[in-house]
Formats: sequence, C-alpha cells, structure tokens
Amino acid sequence: MNFLDLNFLLFSAVVAGIAWFVRDSVRLRDVWLLFAGFVFLSSWNWQSCMVAILNAGAVFTVGKRIVGSDGARRRWYLVLGIGMEVVLLFLARRLMVDSADGEYRAQFLSGVFLVGLSFLTLQNVAYLTQLYRREAPSASSFFNFLLFSIYFPKILVGPLEDYSSFNARLVGPRSWNMWEALYLITLGFFKNLVISNRILVFYREMIAGYSTPEKPMLAIWAAIVMTSMTMYCDFSALSDIGRGVSRLLGIELARNFNQPYLASSPFDYWGRWHITMSEWMRRHIYFPVMLKYKNVFLALSVTMLAVALWHGTSPWLFWWAGAWILFQYGYMYIREHYGWSASGWRKILAVLFTFHMSGLIGLYTVHRLFFEPQFPDFSSMADHHSVKTLSENFQVWIFILIMIGFESYERRQVGRGFYVVAAILLAWLTARFMSGTSYLFYYIRI
Repeated sequence: MNFLDLNFLLFSAVVAGIAWFVRDSVRLRDVWLLFAGFVFLSSWNWQSCMVAILNAGAVFTVGKRIVGSDGARRRWYLVLGIGMEVVLLFLARRLMVDSADGEYRAQFLSGVFLVGLSFLTLQNVAYLTQLYRREAPSASSFFNFLLFSIYFPKILVGPLEDYSSFNARLVGPRSWNMWEALYLITLGFFKNLVISNRILVFYREMIAGYSTPEKPMLAIWAAIVMTSMTMYCDFSALSDIGRGVSRLLGIELARNFNQPYLASSPFDYWGRWHITMSEWMRRHIYFPVMLKYKNVFLALSVTMLAVALWHGTSPWLFWWAGAWILFQYGYMYIREHYGWSASGWRKILAVLFTFHMSGLIGLYTVHRLFFEPQFPDFSSMADHHSVKTLSENFQVWIFILIMIGFESYERRQVGRGFYVVAAILLAWLTARFMSGTSYLFYYIRI
C-alpha cells in the first residue's frame, strides 16, 4: 500500500476507527496498532515483515546486553549492534537493481523491496547509542520496541523518532485532532497529485522540445526550480500524510519539513529539509567528529558522505555530497571573512540563492539518476518553445503559491477553523485538478 493509494486511506480509516473505539484499553490499542503495522508491511511483501521482526529482535537483545554490561564489553556490544545494522543496510543497497519495469527491487529474499529499512537502521543505531551513553532507558519489552519499529505511519519515509520520546507519546494522553489530520492528509495529496505530477509533465514538455543538450537559459532555470519543488512536494507529501494518519491515531509525529524553499543559507536549508535525519547526522556524526578532530571541513565532509552512503552507492550521490560540502564550507568562509549577514534585502537574495543552488546541485547530480541523462548547457537566454511551455503550464505556479500560502499560514499556530477550511479546500482542489495517478516516490528507492 502506497500512502497515495485509495486502499491506504481506507485502511487508515479502519485502523483509526478501531483504535478510537478501544482507546480506553492501552494494551488492546497497542496490539491493534502492531497488527496494523504487520498488515501494512505485508501489503508490500511478507519478507519485509520478517526482516523487521528479526532486526528488531536482534537490536532489542543487543540493547539489553549494553545496559547490563560495563567497560570494554559494553563498547563491544555497541560495535556489534551498529555493525549489524550497517551490514544489513549495505547488503540491501548493494543488491538493489533497477528492474525492467522501473521498480527498484532486491535480488535476494524472493526479489522484493525491503520497506522502511533505511529509516529503521538509523533509528536502531540511535537507540543503541543512547543506551551506551546512558541517555535513555532501554525498551521495557520486545512488544513495545517492535511497535516502535513498525509503527506504519512513519516506517515508509520517517520521521526518525527516538524510542524514549515516541514511547512517552504512545503511553501518555492521546491528542486527537481530526481536522488537523485531514488537513495534513489533503495537503499531501495536493502536493503529489496536483503539483508534483504537473511539474513532471511540464519538465518533460520543456526537455522534449530540444534534441541536443544545448538549451536556452530559461529552460535550464525552469529545470532548476522544478527539480527543487518536485523533490520537496513528493517527499513532504508522504511525510504529511504519515503525520496526518498518526494524528488520527492520537499520536503526534515530529515535523520533518519546514519550508526549505525559504532557507537563507545551506545550514538553514538542512535545518528545514528532512529535519529528523539532519538532527541524527549532527548528533551521531558531525559533533563526534568535530569534538575529536576540531576540524569543521572534516566534520562536514564525513557527515555529507555519510548522508550519501545512507542513500546508496551511486557515484552521483557522492558528487552530490561533494557539492554540498563546498557550498556549506564556502558559505562559512564568506560569513567569517566578509561578515555576511542575511538580514533585510540581503535575506531575500540569500533565500533566492540558496533555493537555486540546492536545485542546481540536485539537477546536476542525483536528478540524473532518474530523469535527464545528459548535462544541459545553454545556447541563448530564451526561445519560442521555452516561453510557450512556461505560459501553457502557468497553473503549476499558481498551485505552488497556494501550497506556500497554506504552509506559511499554518506556522502561525492556527486554530480549528483554519484546518476545517483548508482541508475542505485542498480536498476540492485535489479532486478538481489532480493530474495523473500516484507513483512510488523515487527517493525511497535509492
């Protein structure tokens, strides 16, 4: 079940309804949520269930050993647990191939795609590290840890949650907010079915008009902008839907995106894009490297290379990491040596520059894994085809502005009235202007 399938909506409605009905019995509710997690994973393939259960059992066991040990033995169990997760992810990444139908599947375990493995790996490493540092208690039971591992609203694209924080929300008072949940779900569908699908059509029409890599600057600019927006709309759409479904269950998940297109620096960008992953990388890689070696460039380099490796082993991912390392270090150099401060009109320029740089990096690196096979070059500023394509696809710009308006207004700590109006309006806009059908977001397949 893809998050954007009608079957998933029906499934979520049934799960939420029964969870609300048994809300007074914590154990019965949690058993039901665990069962729902198994059903969700099984809808993809039964092997994902097996891997999730076995992996959770191994991590839970190693965690208990860490808590019950001291000294070198405690460190050895930590290395064992982290090594186990790294090897599992590495094997899955190396055995992923692009099949004839365009889906990314594994060559082992009956040739299936292992759902949620990337996020489970980071969550498990964080859990073991926190136990080793005595920053949090271990899971009280395997049942609780397994529910944390396969809680279905977050298993596909995150967010990454700490066990102790998630468990506190699970056992604490529930926060039911149906209209906020419906707003998040309809916003996700609007981003994917209305905006992202139109962007892909626009992109293909723009590129199809040229038989050579040489294109006018206007076409390349549009490709940069649309590269940024389609990745944001696809990824954040799934995150919004997952958060919305979780709100129907009375559990609030961490916000994973905070309008990254308004970031005023590369560091601000990574504080807004995939927030929980960025925090994980800072806590477990950047700060330890920085504390040990006192070298910012080394810490940045190791962190971005780790992000690339987490996504896969394609050479284009490492080019992507290298570009971001240079962008971040260059920004730091300018800020420290020239006293750059993003305030007033400078902030507007900084936002525009950061947005275009993030799109440019994506266009020339990871974007080539899926779309444009050649490096684009420009021969003029504009031509009839590029202007005509932009004018014919003006609706997508209006829908992007609508999305920005909703997300900006939501940040004002709005009340129930906003969520009611926004959910109804977004549902109508999606039904009226949806373009094409949903597809498996390519980000989760690399």
